[in-house]
Amino acid sequence: MSALAQSNPDYSGSWGYEVKNTPYGNFYGTIFLIKAGSTYKGNVVNRAGKQYKLEVLRLKGNRLVFTSDVEETNSVFTCNFKGDSLLATVEVKGDNFLYKLKARKKNSK
Repeated sequence: MSALAQSNPDYSGSWGYEVKNTPYGNFYGTIFLIKAGSTYKGNVVNRAGKQYKLEVLRLKGNRLVFTSDVEETNSVFTCNFKGDSLLATVEVKGDNFLYKLKARKKNSK
């Protein structure tokens, strides 16, 4: 693997997420990412199947920051990728609770 490929990993795919122990209960769904040039596009789909577009704000190394109106909120996701897992904090505008998201890359089989 070239040094360039190592420094620019591809996080495209389906990431099954869970956000547990929040004041509003637990949340589950999938984050879909597609590499688009030097950034990503995609959406967040909750367990009920509702889709929310995501907009990438920053991408550097293994950190991806995006916004989404998931669950009818104005949210900022700060994602850190490590292998097939993703850990993120989710800040929701107007809400003081800091949400913790855990995700695992789904097999593409």
